[in-house]
Amino acid sequence: MGRGALARARGTGACALRAWSREGEMAAKTKLPDRLVRLLVPLGPVEAKRMFGAHGLFLDGVMFAILVGETLFLKVDDRNRSDFESAGMGPFRPWGDSRALTSYYEAPPELMRDGRPLRAWAKKAIAAARSSRARRRAKAR
Repeated sequence: MGRGALARARGTGACALRAWSREGEMAAKTKLPDRLVRLLVPLGPVEAKRMFGAHGLFLDGVMFAILVGETLFLKVDDRNRSDFESAGMGPFRPWGDSRALTSYYEAPPELMRDGRPLRAWAKKAIAAARSSRARRRAKAR
């Protein structure tokens, strides 16, 4: 909501405040995907795409990460799962119950503060995503 719209809405009470607050939340949510893309650009043309209320991070058409709110989940396989488990991180639970999507694990929060460690973990996630895609394509033949 721009300054003019906010000034016009000031007299309307709590509804205007809620609308402004929601817009501020949305702006904050869209800034994090952009920030992650900037941190990951040295790996190649990373893109963030909105999907199902979250963002998928893609490199060369392969999704290697999911950003849900402020939590980043990276693609895992047998080669990098132990890194996540050693850091005390667990699998993605999109349904909020005991069911888990074990191909994505929560990334340690400190990774989102510094590009170098984030890129190191993302490289392994990209390798896992590419390997998974190659296996699926081989099965389809």
